[in-house]
Amino acid sequence: MDLIFKGNLFDITKNDIKNYCKKKCEYYDTLSKEYSPRYNELYSKVTSNIVRKEYSSKGSEIHRGFYCPSPVQDVVIGNCKRGRLLKNKNKLLSYGFEYGFDEKNRLIFARCDEIDNIEFIEYKDNYSIGYRFRTPKSTKPELDSISECFYDDFGRIILYLFGFCQLYKFGELKYEQFQYNESGIYIDHFVDYVYGIVSYDSYVFQHNKNGYLSSFDIANLIDKEKENDNERHSVKRKRKV
Repeated sequence: MDLIFKGNLFDITKNDIKNYCKKKCEYYDTLSKEYSPRYNELYSKVTSNIVRKEYSSKGSEIHRGFYCPSPVQDVVIGNCKRGRLLKNKNKLLSYGFEYGFDEKNRLIFARCDEIDNIEFIEYKDNYSIGYRFRTPKSTKPELDSISECFYDDFGRIILYLFGFCQLYKFGELKYEQFQYNESGIYIDHFVDYVYGIVSYDSYVFQHNKNGYLSSFDIANLIDKEKENDNERHSVKRKRKV
């Protein structure tokens, strides 16, 4: 697991972040060449291992909707909702998700009809990788994103990467690196890379006495010249993480 934010953060430069993201996109380009032609193979392999399904409404504006790997992305980003799980499949709306789980209760399949995509997720030890395909009815499926998740031995996510492909080239990457303390999640280092342009912030969380997220600060822990946002932001969603 190769992390950007480690050691003395003030030793990290914007070029370090840019080079990391550029290399990761190049790696995804290589994977894309291998996996783009394998939609039918992945579909057959993954769907044959589904033993249980769940359904949700809404959530299409965030990767995997209700089961977005980031535990706080919908907390710190505006107009970004996970949606909610539905008890009754008949209530599934056209923009909801269909999820498939294997015998180990791991999410291996996610379909979103609103944006016409299907994602296949594979696991190895404390690591998972997802291949998401655009699946419009008028054309053949095309790989449009690759995501990676790295977990610690307690099952907590440490690193979440989401690369996006346009015109058969990966040039966009979202990077989230998480740190924890005795209360739960402590910091989310968030990087947004778009074709060589980098933006980044660190979200520092506070919890209430019951262990729920209560507020967060937006801090820049790298760039000494950038002023930090001194306003404390309240958490409007009930979330224990």
